[in-house]
Amino acid sequence: MYLHLKTKKINNISYQNIDEDMIVEILDECYKKCAFSIFPYLLNINSKKAIEIFKSGDCVALSIFIKNKLKNKNIQSFLIPATIPNKYKLDGLLDISHVALCIPTSATTFYIADPAFYFLNPIIVDTVSRHNDNNHIVYSKNIYKNEENHLLTDYQTIDHIKYTLEKLDNDKIFNKYQTIPSDTYYVTAYYDNDKLDTWNYFIIEIMNPDEAVTTFFINIKKTPFITSTVPDNNGILTLDNYLVIEDDYIKLKQGKNTEIFNKQDLTLDNLSLINSKLSKFLNNTDFSYFKNMKFGNITIKD
Repeated sequence: MYLHLKTKKINNISYQNIDEDMIVEILDECYKKCAFSIFPYLLNINSKKAIEIFKSGDCVALSIFIKNKLKNKNIQSFLIPATIPNKYKLDGLLDISHVALCIPTSATTFYIADPAFYFLNPIIVDTVSRHNDNNHIVYSKNIYKNEENHLLTDYQTIDHIKYTLEKLDNDKIFNKYQTIPSDTYYVTAYYDNDKLDTWNYFIIEIMNPDEAVTTFFINIKKTPFITSTVPDNNGILTLDNYLVIEDDYIKLKQGKNTEIFNKQDLTLDNLSLINSKLSKFLNNTDFSYFKNMKFGNITIKD
């Protein structure tokens, strides 16, 4: 199930004309047009095809969406490996189980965008001055928090992330599959309300993100799901639809409303409702998506 992580040093880039506002704009487009999902991988396609065909995928696919948008503007960017906070860990996940996007602006400065963690703005780092601006806060939206507590305001569901820049003096051996070479810069990030739960972004290109990250994530996260987001009336990112297929039922959350469908008693009306909410991420009109996937014993009744 596990494959070796392959990395490559990011070549120095003398200058790229990009600013924080441009990255924020592309992140916003990603959240409006794409969904976090493992559905496409159950059809045995890679992240590149997932984001192209289904406008959805995991952290790799969402980072590729931003990478492609930047490429259209003649901006180079690189997928980079990362660890994750303890609160997101699952049994069986390797230490490096996440991917984000590094966008150099010069040979010594860069941005990090993380669409899978719903960053609203990028991390900014300067490797020469080793400048870590503690006043610069990265905001991320916890889109599930208001599902747990409907009394929270939109602004109370925005997390504040701080970070520091470090450099490896020696090879960092996580396990027999994952090693980050010495002299690699990395950013340690943490939520302002939990400084002990840190995670790292390594400033080195990951060459095989699907093989080294997506493959084992899909095998461990066995519950198929799609999470889509939209801006609310105040322009704040919020949960739009959340579809998850459990052992015996399919659950569809639409804002504060939840529909539960028994897998062995599905009707075309049920599937029509699901399709009407998430059709652009399912890319089908005849429900073949559900019929072709091994979700257990699903019976569709007229």
